[in-house]
Amino acid sequence: MDKENKKGELHPVWFFVILSVITIVLSAILSFFGFQGTQTDVSLGSSSTSILTVESLLSGSGIKFIVSESINNFLKFTPLGTIIIGLAGVGLMIKTGLLKSICKRLNKIIPRKTMFFIFSLLCIMMGFSVDFSFVIMIPVAAILFTEYKRSQVVGMTMAFASVAAGANINIFLTSIDYSLIELAKSSVNLVDSNYSYGYTGNLFFVVISSLLLALVISIITEIIARKKPVRIGTEELEISEKLDKIGFKKSLIAFVIMCVLLVYAIIPGLPLSGFLLDSSQNMYINKLFGANSPFVKGFLYIASLIFIICAFIYGTATKQIKNGKDMIKHIQSSLNGLGEMLLLIFVASQFIALFKYTNIGNVVTGIMILGTIIAIGILLFLTPLLKFFGSPDNVLGYAKDYVGVTAIGIPFLIMGLGGGHIIRADGSPDFSMTCNLVGAIINIILDYLFVMVFDWQMKGAALATIIGQFVSFVLVINYLRHYKTVKLKKEHFIPSLKCIGRIASLGVTPFSNQIAIMIVQITLNKSLTYYGALSNYGDSIPLACAGIIMKVNQIYFAVIIGLSQGIQPIASFNIGAKNYSRVKETYKLAVISGTIVSVIAFIMFQVFPRNIISIFGNGTKEYYQFATNYFRIFLFMTFANAIQPITSTFSTAIGKPMKGTFLALTRQIIFLLPLIVVLPMIFGIDGIMYAAPIADGGAAVISIIVIRGIFRKMGE
Repeated sequence: MDKENKKGELHPVWFFVILSVITIVLSAILSFFGFQGTQTDVSLGSSSTSILTVESLLSGSGIKFIVSESINNFLKFTPLGTIIIGLAGVGLMIKTGLLKSICKRLNKIIPRKTMFFIFSLLCIMMGFSVDFSFVIMIPVAAILFTEYKRSQVVGMTMAFASVAAGANINIFLTSIDYSLIELAKSSVNLVDSNYSYGYTGNLFFVVISSLLLALVISIITEIIARKKPVRIGTEELEISEKLDKIGFKKSLIAFVIMCVLLVYAIIPGLPLSGFLLDSSQNMYINKLFGANSPFVKGFLYIASLIFIICAFIYGTATKQIKNGKDMIKHIQSSLNGLGEMLLLIFVASQFIALFKYTNIGNVVTGIMILGTIIAIGILLFLTPLLKFFGSPDNVLGYAKDYVGVTAIGIPFLIMGLGGGHIIRADGSPDFSMTCNLVGAIINIILDYLFVMVFDWQMKGAALATIIGQFVSFVLVINYLRHYKTVKLKKEHFIPSLKCIGRIASLGVTPFSNQIAIMIVQITLNKSLTYYGALSNYGDSIPLACAGIIMKVNQIYFAVIIGLSQGIQPIASFNIGAKNYSRVKETYKLAVISGTIVSVIAFIMFQVFPRNIISIFGNGTKEYYQFATNYFRIFLFMTFANAIQPITSTFSTAIGKPMKGTFLALTRQIIFLLPLIVVLPMIFGIDGIMYAAPIADGGAAVISIIVIRGIFRKMGE
């Protein structure tokens, strides 16, 4: 890997650290708002449901858990012992050259495509011992794929996917299958008490599924592997062909002998046999694969011992191991990177433990009418609108394909967004969130299916978006049929100018904000295209990078918007009750929570911009250069970006819509828009980047001044 690729890469340790911090912050926020969920425990013939409440890790008990249980969380991390023992066995095979020798011979006798299928099926079959298989099969895959002139990374990914698949669908019947079959029998007997089937009833299904999974994984692997370069990272041992042949034969004989002994140990009824079986069980499948089976519990040790013995025999024959000291040296060498891995395991175990601990009518009519009008307007003036918004000629066709389809879904989009507010007002914020999540998940799944599988390109992505929006729309409409606060009747859906006027007055602030965003976006797109064409980046790179970065920023900003909207009913209720201390407390809590999220986002935007950009695909050197600079400069004030939207929405909620509207316009219209126009005239395209942090800082300062004035008047 070159220096450019290494620079700025996110180490896995920091990945889990960031996830832990996010978990801690989210647990405090969700706990404060009382988020709950249900957990159903199923046993044979019965079930029980309990309510789980999100537990805050920033509470006294949460902090106590973090501090006091950290060591136990690390020591109880199941893969810890697996990794150490597994590395010793497979590491010795690598160091002595035995594993490479095996892979060379496989390459000579088995074609590549067939080998990929066999190896994937073997990984799936090994899935009954997941921890062991992840440790062993992944490094084996790296060496195997190197011998077949294919990417090591692709091979390791294939092994990971196959083992993970084998944990759920496996040719070997495990104790999990036994439990599931017992549950299924209990359910079936409720309908037909005389119906029964054996424990191998699912065998045909799992066998066919395993074969199909192996086939699909191997085909996808071959397709991807053709496009990926081969990276040789293994040491080339100088072993003569003669010594290699002798060593391989001896290790093969030893392997066969140990396998025979292992088979004898799991066969019941013979003299001194069956000692690896669970004698407390009646059925052989449970004796062999039950939870308390010595075979299952000791499989890792047995396999590692076989690997070590075979590697030792091969190493002595090939002169790689001349004495006991050499063997220890090779094993020690294979564990050299264990320190870094132990650190990773410690951090990962903390994240897993922390995550487990937390448990995380007029309006409707107006929304539909407005959505329909907007959709018709867009379809009638599609091309002029796209050009007006700054679409370059080389992407105009793609834009027309996408927007021409998504415009049809605007009524559903607006109903989903507006309906979410109505549902939250009815006291069901969890269902509002469900509507959004279900639509988003369906959109993601269909995006892959329509674009990657069916090759429908931009129209496929647009269709996936509409379907996701329609599902959210259906969920909202179904909820409104059973509205809790009032019973909605037909007459409530007849437009009333008086009601619509009152609704519109409350919506001035968010409307102003969105209009401001639109105006700024138009200007920004045109500026990026114009000044980009005058630079060495061209007109397309700046626009593409800005689009990606704004989408990423929207993910963070969605949390801030959620906080600002979430405090509306609390602030409105308490301002009406003249409970000013509660009003101030609500605002301060929202700002603190938003700032914490903003700081996390700021760190990620500044430290890992290239990593984030790489998620969206590859590009030229100029593409990465502009994207990285844009990330770090344009979003430099992210850590303070929660103040302005929360203060603006809060002002409207407490009956000061004019202040809210003014604050909504500060960042976009008062600061950002003029700066986008003026600064590029002086600094070129770099001036666009500098405009955002100046605007963000100015908006934050004005917001602080306004809120201090509001709080001062509350105290009078």
